[in-house]
Amino acid sequence: MCDLAANSGWGSDPMRSHTPLVGVATRRPRLNRAGNFSRPRGVYEGMARIGVLLLVTTIVAAGCFGGNAATSNPSQPSTTQPAPGSAVRWTISYAVGQDQAHRAEVEPCPSGAVCRIIRDPRITFSSGEHGWARIATRHLTCPAATSDYADPTRACQALSRLRSILAHQITVACYCPLMATIPGKAIAIIDGQHVMVPLDFCTYCGRSTKTTSSDLAALQPQ
Repeated sequence: MCDLAANSGWGSDPMRSHTPLVGVATRRPRLNRAGNFSRPRGVYEGMARIGVLLLVTTIVAAGCFGGNAATSNPSQPSTTQPAPGSAVRWTISYAVGQDQAHRAEVEPCPSGAVCRIIRDPRITFSSGEHGWARIATRHLTCPAATSDYADPTRACQALSRLRSILAHQITVACYCPLMATIPGKAIAIIDGQHVMVPLDFCTYCGRSTKTTSSDLAALQPQ
């Protein structure tokens, strides 16, 4: 369960000293030079702090309970289905292992895949440098089950199950830590539309099935 107080940095420690939000507005109004009552400065500061806290709460809540990349963008309808009997060619890309501080330390390219080494701007090591990541690319055609996978039938079944999961909305809150690797994805053109299926476990957190972990692993052999 996502803890909004812990993530936002306020309200998590009852002993922490905070400037009270209520009370700053209890000062009496005073006359300004024009002879009108002016609102104490503390009122504006209190209102500003409340606005900032509400904004932080909204952002944190969106991160904890928000949807996934496959369904939030109308241009990427992951649930779009091909016409019966038509073949769909998927391009699958994913990280091999985790990010490394040095290029020479990245994992080797898996058999059957085409790989490249890139910088990962999301990860920064203590040296101040971004991590190095090896990205593998594979192709899979379903339902014909032809590909550079060792077991293309298994890969097509795994992709089909993941797409079925994405068709259901998240019903529970789920905490998922940041992974030190670039999330994988499967991309295809179905009925003229760009379709993307995320291959990171966080997308399926809160609605995964017994086979989700093995399905993700089948599509991203290391």
